[in-house]
Amino acid sequence: MVREHEGEYASRWAALTSIAEKFGCNPETLRNWLRQAERDEGTAEVDPGFGTGASVSVGRALLT
Repeated sequence: MVREHEGEYASRWAALTSIAEKFGCNPETLRNWLRQAERDEGTAEVDPGFGTGASVSVGRALLT
């Protein structure tokens, strides 16, 4: 969801804040889920780090 609507906001943080509020979660939590999903997919802008497999499936649902 963040990726789909990011272009509608002035910044990624603005998108995260708005979307997190709608889902009742902390924007920092949503940002961390997004960053982990990007690492897992190999699309992260920095070191891809270690994947988490199924452990981010809950957060990933919010990100698509």
